[in-house]
Amino acid sequence: MVESSSLIPGLVDDLAELCLSRIPRSSFQIISQVCWRWRRFLRSERYGAVRKLTGSVEELMCLLVYDKYWEVFDGSGNKLGRIPHIPGPLKGGFGLVVLDGGKIVFIGGRYNCVASADVYEFNPATNRSESL
Repeated sequence: MVESSSLIPGLVDDLAELCLSRIPRSSFQIISQVCWRWRRFLRSERYGAVRKLTGSVEELMCLLVYDKYWEVFDGSGNKLGRIPHIPGPLKGGFGLVVLDGGKIVFIGGRYNCVASADVYEFNPATNRSESL
């Protein structure tokens, strides 16, 4: 069996990237399982840039539920999933900022009724958080 090195066999990668960038984020988890090439592209900074270029960027809403976990919804109110646990002790009362590049920054919060100066960044493309 011959394996193709392109994202979509028969298409140049630039065109394949344009096609993949138009798939709604609600299908992100499913299409990232098609093959490792798609997963690598969907988790790359390039994916966000191509979505922005094609006007395919979707608005997302993040809700802190019971001060325990974050739920993510698309602009139509469809639940897309949960954000994995943010590093450090469980905090409530975060400030929240979404950056133009698609990353979400969690600022402050409280832990045991004490204000926190912690800042974390969540990257939806990689599904990972890091302390800033």
